[in-house]
Amino acid sequence: MWFTRDSLEERLEDERAPMVAGNFYPADADLLRQQVHSLVAAPAHATWQAPVVIAPYAHYDLVGDLLGKLYGAVTLPEVVVLLSPAEVRLRRISQISSYRPWRIPGGSVAIASDVAESLRDVGLLSESPGAFDDECAIETQLPFLTTLNARVRIVPVRLGNLPWPTCVRLAQSLSDLAAQYRRRLLIIGLTNLHRHSDSAFVRRQDTFLSELIAQVDSKAVYHLGARPKEAPAGLCAAAIALHTAELLDAISAYQHGYRLTPASRSKPAMGYGAWSFRERITERIEALTSSESSAEY
Repeated sequence: MWFTRDSLEERLEDERAPMVAGNFYPADADLLRQQVHSLVAAPAHATWQAPVVIAPYAHYDLVGDLLGKLYGAVTLPEVVVLLSPAEVRLRRISQISSYRPWRIPGGSVAIASDVAESLRDVGLLSESPGAFDDECAIETQLPFLTTLNARVRIVPVRLGNLPWPTCVRLAQSLSDLAAQYRRRLLIIGLTNLHRHSDSAFVRRQDTFLSELIAQVDSKAVYHLGARPKEAPAGLCAAAIALHTAELLDAISAYQHGYRLTPASRSKPAMGYGAWSFRERITERIEALTSSESSAEY
């Protein structure tokens, strides 16, 4: 897709306005910064390089601590690809925004246009900046990303319930990009877990889903998401992130936390979780470094 200089400048000036500021998180920039700093947990160990993570999205009262533990434990590179579930899950769409910055309280977040264009061209994604106007999953991540890395640039992708072969092709494109931008790109699959009027049912289903994620079994997660009455809307995005992790030989999954909000008269029970994945090569390097340090003593 080609743009004239005038049309490109118009796109860069047309920032995507925040949708859930003042609802999911504070609209005041200073209060937001303070809250994010209070939520980011000091890791018990040094942060590690994670090529892929899975993150929840909701009001910070519900998921802020999970996001803080997750992003406080991993090294945030300058480029982050965010895979967001579409609200209409049964619609088979795949959309990307390659130019339009996202505004949040206190500033704006630039698009990594070079990465977005590469992914768009090979990943069968359509250019559709306006499709993200009502998006909230990506937006809730941005205050954490920008607080922890002020130079971060993003690639927003919005996915519906895509066929499995399309998910595989998109994951392959993502893994190729991750290899190309070695240690400078993070892929985030955004999903919440099960929702049901029975809290015990949600916990059982979330336990099973957590086991599949721990096994880095993307195909099983995808097929679990094929049951729309029971499964989370974001499992297609999570399955693509997981398959990308598989292709990058990420065999180690770490769950940073889980939260279940019980059912009430007005709301169903809801599960939230956060995971990060490490490549086999990363573990080998760390093991070698550790053994060399031990040998010195």
